[in-house]
Amino acid sequence: MLVELKAKSQVTIPKDIVNSMELNQGDQFEVREENGKIILVPLAIYPEHVIKNLKAQVKESKESIKNGESPVFNSIDSLFEELDKWCRIKLLTRKPSKNTTRSKLKRILNSL
Repeated sequence: MLVELKAKSQVTIPKDIVNSMELNQGDQFEVREENGKIILVPLAIYPEHVIKNLKAQVKESKESIKNGESPVFNSIDSLFEELDKWCRIKLLTRKPSKNTTRSKLKRILNSL
């Protein structure tokens, strides 16, 4: 697709790409140059306390796996089924962010 560099170095991302990647106004990107190409990578920005909490959960999960206490998932769908159950139990009062959709999470996990 052809795009044009506008005033103040702005470029419009084509609507088809915005829709297929479920991008929203205000989403942030890492921008870098690689071998003469401009690369835009969507980012999720989290407060420091959230990152610390996630690191603690990862450490606890690794210990559980090491001790044979954690489940093993055969597919992303089975993982999400378990996460859905957990969310219903633990997060009944929280509304998920519009920027954290199931399809975005699946795309991230599939890329690993």
